[in-house]
Amino acid sequence: TFSTTITYLIIATQVSSSITNQEYYKKQLLNISVKERDYFLKKASTDELTKLYNHATYVTKVNEAITNKTSLILAVIDIDHFKKVNDTYGHDSGNIVLKRLAKCLKALENDDIMAARYGGEEFVMLFENSTKAQVAKIMNNLKEEVSKIKFKELNNTGITFSCGIAKKDRKDNAETLFNKADKALYYAKEHGRNRVIVYQKKEQ
Repeated sequence: TFSTTITYLIIATQVSSSITNQEYYKKQLLNISVKERDYFLKKASTDELTKLYNHATYVTKVNEAITNKTSLILAVIDIDHFKKVNDTYGHDSGNIVLKRLAKCLKALENDDIMAARYGGEEFVMLFENSTKAQVAKIMNNLKEEVSKIKFKELNNTGITFSCGIAKKDRKDNAETLFNKADKALYYAKEHGRNRVIVYQKKEQ
């Protein structure tokens, strides 16, 4: 009958609408899941304060590059006299300094350059497909740029940093590469700070 046909049509419409709604909500849930996944992945891979990559992400990246036999240069950066900054002006001011330096490092990132906070006032940068001379020039330019920044939180004074650079040799792993860059950094610290030193075996 006509009424029965109408009833069937209403039921069919409701079922179709229900299926459409289910598909819609399913897609919404999937979208939310992707966004949440990306959010937590980003949160897990970045340093909360500076928004650079964190130590764990740096370790993953450097090991991948070494495994893939990628041409690799590591720069280790340490803010000079940072303890004095914290002791004199407070940790909040110290955090502002860390974030400002991180912003400068972030600006250098591209497909071949990665910056990360190694810990405390120490940062690392990984350079693929670069020479030691190119990296030294980049870091010296950055050193000059950073030294010109005046922080109102530090009574309009500035900061400097020291940097050690090392190139991955055929036998290097993540630890030995870092140790070489760290030795160059130590050399910079011991010889006046506010300088960039490229690791050379004869220095050791």
